[in-house]
Amino acid sequence: MALVRKPASQVAISDDFLGALEKLPGQVRPRVRQIIRLFYQNPAHPSLNYEGIREAREPRLRSIRVTDDYRAIVAHPQGDGTYVLLWVDKHEAAYRWARTHYLSPDDARGLVVVPTSERDAQSPASSLGTALAPEAGLLAHCTDEQLLQAGVPAILMPTLRACATHETLMQVLGVLQANVAEAVRHLALDDNPGERPLALREPELTPAATPEPDPIEVALSRPESRRRFVMVTSQHELEQALNYPLERWRLFLHPSQQSIVQRRFDGPALVSGGSGTGKTVIGLHRALSGC
Repeated sequence: MALVRKPASQVAISDDFLGALEKLPGQVRPRVRQIIRLFYQNPAHPSLNYEGIREAREPRLRSIRVTDDYRAIVAHPQGDGTYVLLWVDKHEAAYRWARTHYLSPDDARGLVVVPTSERDAQSPASSLGTALAPEAGLLAHCTDEQLLQAGVPAILMPTLRACATHETLMQVLGVLQANVAEAVRHLALDDNPGERPLALREPELTPAATPEPDPIEVALSRPESRRRFVMVTSQHELEQALNYPLERWRLFLHPSQQSIVQRRFDGPALVSGGSGTGKTVIGLHRALSGC
């Protein structure tokens, strides 16, 4: 008999979770997928064995049991909100991840998972030094507030500001979380409009008329969050997500890509952008949607 899903709560899955799932041993992945299917059908199912996480900076984080050795990390909602699958790993590694990450709602970038292990970020970059004056760096035109809003740990800002070449900048960005590194990279290119990822403007976000009580829910609803989180609204979408990485490009689109995919043109249109900016993905999505 097929399970009927309880409609009270929603489920979202992060790109980081799917990446961690794909790195697990082959004998563990089927069990994870089985647990996630159960989780989607009923996030409050007692067999999930929720546990709180001591010393976690993010109070919403819980773990659910996958096997005796593996746990998945979930952000538990306030009331009947959205459950967010964030990470899966061996028991101790999963708890370590939970203690060193927190959720940050951002007006410009939606929901962001921010790492707090600043000493890990400092060590690889420390060899680059900070001998250059801030004026010489690629980020000289950025304010400290912009870098902090992008998710850069304060302790790493002097090293970033000392980066005068793209090679040294990329070396420092390698110690940051992917979405934070991408935000900083775009800040560094801000004074070179020709190097922006897409030639078309990104859609402007319209603030909600009535503020939502839960900032995490508001952040998840923002278009920018679609690059890092997929809202699962059907069993079919869940299966697509669990088929990562083959279906990943169908799940996580930048809002600027999404706007072009959904746009209606009166005639032929040209989408321009540098190598690797997603032009082919846009074409595939438009073909699938019958545009």
